Amino acid sequence: MKKTFLILLGFISILFLSFLWFDYQYFYTGTTDDNVTNELSKIEEDSSNVIEACDITKSTTASGLYYISCINNFVIVYCADRETVYDYTTIQVDSLSDMEQKQIRDGFYVKTTEELYQLLQSYSS
Repeated sequence: MKKTFLILLGFISILFLSFLWFDYQYFYTGTTDDNVTNELSKIEEDSSNVIEACDITKSTTASGLYYISCINNFVIVYCADRETVYDYTTIQVDSLSDMEQKQIRDGFYVKTTEELYQLLQSYSS
């Protein structure tokens, strides 16, 4: 009898904790797996639009096609017009060498897409 009661109590506890977890996920954070998936797809769509805008306009200067700078300690890539965002990165400026930090904080142009990706890859490794 005591064993059956403990099993029933354990089952009810698990059920109650599951309900609390679902309640928190759905009502308090406003995120469920479907919502997260939808938000990620929206971000990807927005990112592709930004990249296309930079490629279509081919707004280049004599210095290059892209401009690298930072916002809130993160590396950010602009098109050459320095207004259109090409890519928000997750690369923190503080994680780079002192020379790279100064260069990024001052801002600089990159001539080609290949050079840009090589540079970003070197920053992230």
